Amino acid sequence: MIGDFLFDIDLCTLTRVSRRLRAIGCPQYLRRKGLTSTASGQSLSVRAEGFKALGMWRWSLGFAAQDMLFCDFDFFDTNQVPLEMYWLCKFFISLPLQPTIIFRYIRLDKVQTPTLQSSLDLLKITIHNTRCRSLNITGMSFQDGRWWKKGEPKSYLVLEGLEELEFHDCKLSTQQWMSLLSKLRIPSLREFKIVGQTSMEAVYCFLCRHPDLRVIHFRRCLTKGFTSTSGRLKMPLLWSVKGSPSQVLGLLKSLPSWPIMGKLVIELIPATSRPGSLFDQVLRCLMLCRGHIALEVSLSKETSMAVLTLTDVCVPIDLRGATLPCTIITLCIEYEQVCDKSVLVS
Repeated sequence: MIGDFLFDIDLCTLTRVSRRLRAIGCPQYLRRKGLTSTASGQSLSVRAEGFKALGMWRWSLGFAAQDMLFCDFDFFDTNQVPLEMYWLCKFFISLPLQPTIIFRYIRLDKVQTPTLQSSLDLLKITIHNTRCRSLNITGMSFQDGRWWKKGEPKSYLVLEGLEELEFHDCKLSTQQWMSLLSKLRIPSLREFKIVGQTSMEAVYCFLCRHPDLRVIHFRRCLTKGFTSTSGRLKMPLLWSVKGSPSQVLGLLKSLPSWPIMGKLVIELIPATSRPGSLFDQVLRCLMLCRGHIALEVSLSKETSMAVLTLTDVCVPIDLRGATLPCTIITLCIEYEQVCDKSVLVS
């Protein structure tokens, strides 16, 4: 095809000649610039110069709502990131105003900004202009926000319509977590997940403002559980909890009454758990739950198989004669190996 032999600038000019040439040249140009779409049109991936090319895609014949948007910011050139964010925000602002969900799920990879306010502005434009329902933020970092003042902030960033929020391996200090989460208010939020380190104090304050949460998950988080006063969290719709034994137990103790749970996942992290007391802690968590529960115990790949003996496996099955306020409908004990996941008991 002749487009394969053209320079970028010539291929871009070709797309302006006619509607027919635009339909031919535009997909080629966008692929060159790092903007790719799946054959089914369910997802769009953007990287490098693809952020600038979003403007061309916006007005191309192939523009249409997508289920997922993946944005991969430049990790190695910090001077390039502000430009990529500028082009992304410019694209979001150009989207139609009618209440149509352009992207249902958005993932922002390696979000590095100079200030907390820059990160909040990016979140505001992303949610308000795309009306996405699920947002995943990976590797977030900013330079300020290291000194957090106690008390209610003067104003909140209200993100309407967002139902699922996940932070993944964010490079933030305890004070920066407080500065970030204290600013957010998401009335429609139903799922909140954190992978990696965080501040439980910041998370606790965030949960206090979001009583309608149904799912709360912590994964690979070495931070100890809540130490707040029992009964302060009001979360009547809570259905699924995941975390280390101390995190799950701390969360359940912070509720005024036993929640009606549907799923409970206990993650054994060697740095925070004592293998010999693992299932004792699982039982303590179950004693604070009601309902019919699918119980899962997840052992990380760093955990030696020696910590899980046949006696240990049998403990949750016979429950040592304990009378639980809940009913375990399924039990799954998993050991995550380097290459795959082995189910020991299911």
